[in-house]
Amino acid sequence: MSHHYGKAAIEFCRSLYLKYGGRNFAAIEAEMQRRYPKWRKQNLSRKGTQCWITKYGFDRSLEVHLQTLAVQHAETDGEKQFKQLVTVRDQLFGMVVKQPGDKELVWQFRDVCREVTTMLARLDAGTKDATAFAASWETLLDILHEFNPDLAIRLLGLQDEILKRVKARHAATHPQPERI
Repeated sequence: MSHHYGKAAIEFCRSLYLKYGGRNFAAIEAEMQRRYPKWRKQNLSRKGTQCWITKYGFDRSLEVHLQTLAVQHAETDGEKQFKQLVTVRDQLFGMVVKQPGDKELVWQFRDVCREVTTMLARLDAGTKDATAFAASWETLLDILHEFNPDLAIRLLGLQDEILKRVKARHAATHPQPERI
């Protein structure tokens, strides 16, 4: 017998699907059955349009979720440059401690410290903007799916183009620090 589930069950299942990376249907089933005892993993794997993955856009939600995680954890060239600059700063500090009378070393250390501070501010601002957008985009799609699933699916279809434009605008307003 087929059971009908409301939005709360569908969204809870979506969150589990994301939690398990679109895998481990047995774990999804176990957690779903704690709230919905008659729920079965076949809801995810039925063939055709009745499959929840297809019917409710779980596959696209997972794609957005994984892209969001990638944005949040990606190390940019700027971040690599920052780490290199911090290493140089630390090495210069060791040299200044050993040779405190060398004014040239002190000035180099001072200049590198200023550059570290400047680069950190740029990276911090850029990371907050990109991460905030990615998180907001995922939240928007989740909420929109509750109100208008068709519109959410249409937006998911445009997602690649939207994210490409956001990255281009972000790059234009947050240029990477110059290489030293």
